[in-house]
Amino acid sequence: MKAAALAAVLVALVALPPLAEPYVLHVAIVVLINVVYAQALYVIMRMGYLSFGHAGYIALGAYTSALLSLRLGVSPWLTIWAGAAVAALFGYLSGYLCLRLRGSYLSLATLAFPLIGLGLLFAFPDFSGGELGVSGL
Repeated sequence: MKAAALAAVLVALVALPPLAEPYVLHVAIVVLINVVYAQALYVIMRMGYLSFGHAGYIALGAYTSALLSLRLGVSPWLTIWAGAAVAALFGYLSGYLCLRLRGSYLSLATLAFPLIGLGLLFAFPDFSGGELGVSGL
């Protein structure tokens, strides 16, 4: 039963882009991004931990993809993979640093990484767009 449901979802995802309006496609993309975020948070919380760093890694991948496309003119099909690789690398490095932390110390450490990244984005507004973000894609 689960395999049939998964197959139906995959067929719907493949059929949606050519058939849907741009707004419906945008909503579907946002929903799927939030599903990925929720699943990652579910796995961490299922193990008994609370992490606040997931949104920072999603933002890091998105900024990497957007800035590579905007500043260097790289194809978005390549920048998606570069953004995923950068987010995975920083996730691995911060996870390695937080490996022995437990409880509220882990929560605070995982909260610190996205806040540091946000501070860096605001510190260099010419590069990252500052508080307004990246525009012109």
